[in-house]
Amino acid sequence: MSETNNTKPSFFKRLFIFGSTPRVFLNCLGMILATSLLLWFSFSMLKCMSNHGQTYEVPDFRDQHVDDVMREAKDSRFEIVVNDTTFINGKELGIVLHQDPKPQARAKEGRLIYLTVNSSERPKREIPKLYGNNYKHAEQVLSTYEFKHSIVKRVIDTDAQGTIKEVIYKGKVIDGEDGFDQANAMARIGDSIHLVIAEEFDAGPTQIPRLICLRYSEALFKIRSGHDLMLGTITVDGSVQDSASAYVVAQFPHYIPGQFMKTGDQIDLRLSQRKPSHCDQPIQGEELAPNHVSDPDGRW
Repeated sequence: MSETNNTKPSFFKRLFIFGSTPRVFLNCLGMILATSLLLWFSFSMLKCMSNHGQTYEVPDFRDQHVDDVMREAKDSRFEIVVNDTTFINGKELGIVLHQDPKPQARAKEGRLIYLTVNSSERPKREIPKLYGNNYKHAEQVLSTYEFKHSIVKRVIDTDAQGTIKEVIYKGKVIDGEDGFDQANAMARIGDSIHLVIAEEFDAGPTQIPRLICLRYSEALFKIRSGHDLMLGTITVDGSVQDSASAYVVAQFPHYIPGQFMKTGDQIDLRLSQRKPSHCDQPIQGEELAPNHVSDPDGRW
């Protein structure tokens, strides 16, 4: 008598038998294909939207004004950020000095470009104290402070030749005999500082100027600027009401054509409100040597 085998197939065998049926197999294959297509489409869209892997060349913004760069950035693929400001004297204010990333580097769209910009305003510094300093030393100090400078006046001071007598900024004396004006001593880098220095004379000769018949203001200019002399004693007569418009009627040393005196020496004047009568006469050599004025003191 034969026995019937009632043992059931295993779970995996039953699953294989079920999946092997044509209908189930086709359904599973369709689901796999549909899922693959969906994943491929999703990744493609993500890559398209994010420009995945696509880079662009960074423009060169250096030596351009930051305002121009900001205007150009509106149509750029990148975002511009002013990260730092500094100051370099001699460079145009507001100019781009450095950038990160550097020009011609590759970067993704929307990348931040960091700029270092030359300050749009020159910084201020305190003018150094220079009164009494040697001019050469003062010149070096002002150069270190990045100030411009010029000599606007020379005065005679035999005890302090070649030294600074006054420091002037915007028409005000900042440093001098009366002290240092700290309240007005701030100047911007690159500003001009004006100096008054004690004149250094080599005591060379200069021709004695003819000052008789000149007004006092004219004679003073000629003494100082034309011949590098110093004004000595001024004597006035009773007619003088305004010394600037008064006439020189006598001088010492006397004017003699071809005669010289040392630069830095003094020349004395005598003034009168009345113009000497001989001023309109033609000049004839030695005839101009005497001073045509009464001289009760015997000086002239």
